[in-house]
Amino acid sequence: MWVNKSPEEIKQGSSREMISSIIFFSILIIVVFCLFSLLAIPTEQNPAPTGYTWEELLELLPYVVIFSILFSAFCFFVAKVLKLEGQKTVLCDKCGEVKHDDGKHQCDCGGQFVDIKIMKWIEQ
Repeated sequence: MWVNKSPEEIKQGSSREMISSIIFFSILIIVVFCLFSLLAIPTEQNPAPTGYTWEELLELLPYVVIFSILFSAFCFFVAKVLKLEGQKTVLCDKCGEVKHDDGKHQCDCGGQFVDIKIMKWIEQ
């Protein structure tokens, strides 16, 4: 049966979401950094396009971070506009019926539709 999560369980769930976002952002920074390191732009000190030195890569690090932040914000915006994150799922706290949130918060059984993220299933 469905029961409400405790405040600690809700906090733990939001912490997991935040950690997964941080991991995604960190991986994005690493990928962009690797792409920058593979690019070969000829310079006066290095006329042959053989790549960057470690010192040059460290100098580029702030630009990589800024680019990653802008790219992440762009992806987030596109996901919001295209609604790629999906609809919120709700369930009835009385009968357990599950549906996508359509704005109707009263179930036919008399219960209320609540966000599924604040509920958990337990065996009786």
